[in-house]
Amino acid sequence: MKNGNILITSVGSLVGWTLLAALHPIRSRITLVGCNTSPVSPTLFDCDRVYLVPKTFEADAYRQALRGIVGREQPDLIIPGRDEELAILSEMAADPEWSAIRVLVPPPKLIPVFNPGGHPKSPTCGHLKIPHPIVVFKV
Repeated sequence: MKNGNILITSVGSLVGWTLLAALHPIRSRITLVGCNTSPVSPTLFDCDRVYLVPKTFEADAYRQALRGIVGREQPDLIIPGRDEELAILSEMAADPEWSAIRVLVPPPKLIPVFNPGGHPKSPTCGHLKIPHPIVVFKV
């Protein structure tokens, strides 16, 4: 019998892969639901159910997709797989409709600490003198 229902967002990310590996020892006792923007990630096969969602920069569509998934799956716990999801998930976690769900995100006022300006952590790491890879995305 399964005891818990966990939703991992961006399950195809490195964080998602790591979470799946960490949860492997208790896998028989939990239901894993994943959502991802790409249908080709190998980690999708480790989930009981998978949903394709819009990219986070399509914030309204992403919110709507998450609301639908949460409504259908009723997860006990939501774990974000990417920094870019923190602001949206933090905002949604404050919704009274989600009061029974644990969402592993900081409160909205701390989002800039974890994801300054909605960008990768490089500025924060640089300011704190923490080694990090320099990544530049040009779209």
